[in-house]
Amino acid sequence: MKDLTRFSSPSLSRSQAVMVRFPYADGSPMFIFGSLAAIFEVFTEKEIGASLAALYSLRLSEGSLFRTPAGVDIKKVPVFRKKHRSCG
Repeated sequence: MKDLTRFSSPSLSRSQAVMVRFPYADGSPMFIFGSLAAIFEVFTEKEIGASLAALYSLRLSEGSLFRTPAGVDIKKVPVFRKKHRSCG
């Protein structure tokens, strides 16, 4: 698999998203959020197993994984978007 940690391209913009995966035996549902704060608009601290302040204090870097005491995996992942040319 290609290592994308230092990948760059003039035709792509790069940002980060936050992947959240819950530990269920019948498959682990995964959710993607644009920020740590957005997680808590959908899930409670109890469901995640950590507070927003606790996640901020970790200063997660891209690719690093944190497993909460509730077993929820939280990981920052790269997001690539093709730059569009203006039409007209």
